[in-house]
Amino acid sequence: MCFFYIRYVNRDVVPVTVTEKSYLDLYPKKDLVYLSPDARETLSHFDANKIYILGGIVDKRGETPLTLAKAQQEGIAAFKLPLDRYTPGGRHDSKALTLDVVLKILLHVKDEPRGWENAIVAHLPKRKTIRGRDEKADRIQANRLSWSQSNN
Repeated sequence: MCFFYIRYVNRDVVPVTVTEKSYLDLYPKKDLVYLSPDARETLSHFDANKIYILGGIVDKRGETPLTLAKAQQEGIAAFKLPLDRYTPGGRHDSKALTLDVVLKILLHVKDEPRGWENAIVAHLPKRKTIRGRDEKADRIQANRLSWSQSNN
């Protein structure tokens, strides 16, 4: 298991600490935020005074919410990114993201506090966003229209 501890210090510096020590030994629990796609609460804003934990737990079965279970077991606040507002969703759509995508979204929102949509659209693969889905639907419709006009 690998954990990245992200704490925004100032505009130009965002240290990422990779350590074998437990975050529980390094920071007070009240300052920790565990990001989990399975959390019940949605992160509404980036707080520069919090330490965000991005859990790199790989579970190929996808049945057990391991990151949420870990946060609950340790008594740490758990939040998910507001993906539901900007992604099409569906029961087969995974809300699990790669660590680099989550980090890019957080760094974007740190500089643009109300910019969740811009951050998510900018850093998620297009196929996972509502805007990307709508653009694809528009392309398909345009292709169908073009095809039907050429065959008439």
